[in-house]
Amino acid sequence: MSESLIVVPVAVALLALAAAALDAVFCAVAAGIPGPWRAWDAPLRETARLLVRQRRATLAADR
Repeated sequence: MSESLIVVPVAVALLALAAAALDAVFCAVAAGIPGPWRAWDAPLRETARLLVRQRRATLAADR
């Protein structure tokens, strides 16, 4: 029972990543971009970009 609490979210995340990668490839093919085989890593690059981006901070509280 406890293994499924870990396995199911990981499997769903992997399936979502695969779906996003396939969508990127299909969009590249539809747009006529040369080298659509390189588009599979676009979701990984976007995820890495969002993870390392600095958060915006305000100097004072909003009124």
